[in-house]
Amino acid sequence: MIPLQKKQSIIVTIIYVLIFYTWISLRHDLKLVGFIIAITGPMLTLIIIGSSLQRIKEKEEKNFWGIIFIGCFGYLIGELIWRYREYYLGIDDPFPGWANLFYNVFVFMYSIAVFYKVYVAGKKYRMIQVFFDCFIIMTLLTTIGWVYFLNPLLSQASTRFELIVSLSYPVAILGVLLGIILLFLTSKSLFPNVLLILNTIGITIYTMAETYYVYQSIYYTYSDDITYLSPVWNICLLLIGISSFYSGKVNNVPQKENKFSKVFYISQTLLPFLSLLILLFLALTKKESILSFFIGGAILLCLIIIRQVITIFENDILVRKLKERTEELEVVQLQLMGLKDSAEEQSWLKTKIAEIATMYSGIDNIETLARQLITKITPMVRATYAVIYVKDDKGIFQKLAAYADTRQGDIGASSFHLGEGIVGQCALENRIIVLNRIPKDYIKITSGLGSKQPSHVTVIPAEFQGEVLAVIELASFQSFSHLEEMLLQEVVSNLGINIQSILGHMQVEKLLQESQALTEELQSQSEKLQSQQPQLRAVNEQLEEQYQKSEQKAKEVKKVKNILEEKAKQLTLSSQSKS
Repeated sequence: MIPLQKKQSIIVTIIYVLIFYTWISLRHDLKLVGFIIAITGPMLTLIIIGSSLQRIKEKEEKNFWGIIFIGCFGYLIGELIWRYREYYLGIDDPFPGWANLFYNVFVFMYSIAVFYKVYVAGKKYRMIQVFFDCFIIMTLLTTIGWVYFLNPLLSQASTRFELIVSLSYPVAILGVLLGIILLFLTSKSLFPNVLLILNTIGITIYTMAETYYVYQSIYYTYSDDITYLSPVWNICLLLIGISSFYSGKVNNVPQKENKFSKVFYISQTLLPFLSLLILLFLALTKKESILSFFIGGAILLCLIIIRQVITIFENDILVRKLKERTEELEVVQLQLMGLKDSAEEQSWLKTKIAEIATMYSGIDNIETLARQLITKITPMVRATYAVIYVKDDKGIFQKLAAYADTRQGDIGASSFHLGEGIVGQCALENRIIVLNRIPKDYIKITSGLGSKQPSHVTVIPAEFQGEVLAVIELASFQSFSHLEEMLLQEVVSNLGINIQSILGHMQVEKLLQESQALTEELQSQSEKLQSQQPQLRAVNEQLEEQYQKSEQKAKEVKKVKNILEEKAKQLTLSSQSKS
């Protein structure tokens, strides 16, 4: 199979239609050419759909067009039978005949493909409803056909069975075709717009041509010769084939309902009742056939009742789905509100942490840090009283700052040892301690109008690498919220780091000062040494002069010593000689 692209397929289709009509207008007596042209249409359709099947990857779309491909192949077989009997055997194909059977294979396979698409999409009730719309149309057409076509032709038919088959066959086919049209128009969300338009146009024209063919065949007036109507069936197939290039995923974004959709929905709703009214009107105008109309109306009424029951079931399902979606939307709304509240809380938390972090810049001593921190954090967490204790070099926690301290030393003890009181115990265990039952003699929160005892006390340690460096005690009328607790934890976590940083900075400053003092002392000693250098130089000169004199005297002494030793030797020799 030669694969075709979308643009090539459109061009080939246009050329084919022009050739077909040109041949009809000029040389339609060339039967072989007509045979080739007639079967070329469904063959082109098969090639086009086959090319699309190679491109399509989705399983559902592949199955959909695969079923249509089988239907088009059946149409090709029907066309071969028809043209073979007409051009080579020179006889007309009977109605209904084998060619009609294979033509109808296309109709039924096409309807199966559409119903498969609806079924896979989960619209089972819609499919059943359309089936009943088809049955209603078929009942209406069958009743009218029986009264106006069948009875007048009873005398002309060879057998009654042949006439009934001849009439019921086209009515069934027309009903299926009308059902397919209804299904296309009511299932816009299943098909892309271009595919829907091309298929609706193609199947509508096919239905109109089939209706004309059925009417002509019943009255034995249809000409088997090639006419300007002959290419219409092939053109419809080619339109359906070209639409396969537009197959793909559908954008399910809800669209605003237009006037045409409203009118069509109303027409579809009123169709069964209009069919019943048509039969009633015809029964009144043709009273001699009232029994036939009564039977048709009874069947029609039963179908309408079943259809309405199905509609009620579908509406009930839609109501339940709507309720489920509403509940889901409520849950989503609550989740969104929760996310919004969480985002606002996180924003508040980050803002407050940033404010306190900004406050730390420029602070170079522990007292200033403690005072500014306790002043900032206390109103943030809705506390009324607060005290901060910081560990000194001896391991004692000294009170460095307080919030709402009316008189110096009013709030809290001045210091705590490790393990002493709640503050000392908090530092020892390195954990938060919360008191909800406050003793009666506990400090009272005072204002200009009166005083009241707090109901909650929270003691929080601030540590660095496992060592508690400070403890904050807060008193309030209500317990802290989860967000306020998170803020306190972040603050004390950063507090330990900042205290350690300031202590390190202070130690560096102390070492720097000691280094500067040593440098100054060394410089002073150097200056003293420099001022004593002339004296030392004079002393050195005197010492050198004395050293030279002593060297000279030593030489003289050595010389005298040598003389004395010589004389001693002489005396020794002289005394030996005398003896």
